Amino acid sequence: MVWPFTRTGQHSLSTRIHASKESIVKFLHNSEELFRLNPLLTSMTQDPDNPNKWDLEDDLIFMGFKIKSPYSVIFEFKEDGMIGDAIAGAGVRTRSIYKATAVEEGVCELTEDITVTANAFLMSYVISTQNKAHAKIFEKIKEKLETKKPDSPSTSG
Repeated sequence: MVWPFTRTGQHSLSTRIHASKESIVKFLHNSEELFRLNPLLTSMTQDPDNPNKWDLEDDLIFMGFKIKSPYSVIFEFKEDGMIGDAIAGAGVRTRSIYKATAVEEGVCELTEDITVTANAFLMSYVISTQNKAHAKIFEKIKEKLETKKPDSPSTSG
């Protein structure tokens, strides 16, 4: 039996973004644009019968080998963010809850609380890989949405 080796773990990401809650939520509700920020993603297909369901594929490095990892995600959109439920190979399941919370005028906290259910031997790999990829996604969301102040210096290159 496999079930005794299944574990559930949780991890979270958070960042402050100088943008309105509405603009953050609108971005989160644009699944295709959000997926394009994933540095591991190699393909995505929206289900023609359910626009909230996507079939995706990531390129991963596992034990030194490059592998394709297909998975499906179904989104439930909320007024303050969204919930994404994913099912991948090897019995990996994740639930990501994204939430935008206004903390002051023009500034929001974007959080992602992730619950992972996986084989105990894969758990640290799954969480580590997710943390790295989702941290990059958060950086890119921040870059896209932050309102630039006219007096703030810009950098190039």
